[in-house]
Amino acid sequence: MVSKCANPACLAPFRYLHEGRIFTVRTTSAEHRPDGADPKVERYWLCSTCADSMTLVLQNGRVSLRSLAAIPEAGPKPVRSVARTTRCVA
Repeated sequence: MVSKCANPACLAPFRYLHEGRIFTVRTTSAEHRPDGADPKVERYWLCSTCADSMTLVLQNGRVSLRSLAAIPEAGPKPVRSVARTTRCVA
């Protein structure tokens, strides 16, 4: 469960879906799952302040924090991000 910003230097607590950006990472294992279940899913959250200047990237099976300015065009691909979440209107 996500409880705080994925930036270790930030102490912002996760409270609302409409604040910040949520990242979803599907881990794959070398072994085939006989039950056909989906691979493990991990979620990370960057608060609004950190998400404005940083992203999470998956490189060599590890998730790490990177500055948006430091990622070259051909560099590691950012982790799949759920778009900035907006409030649901029911």
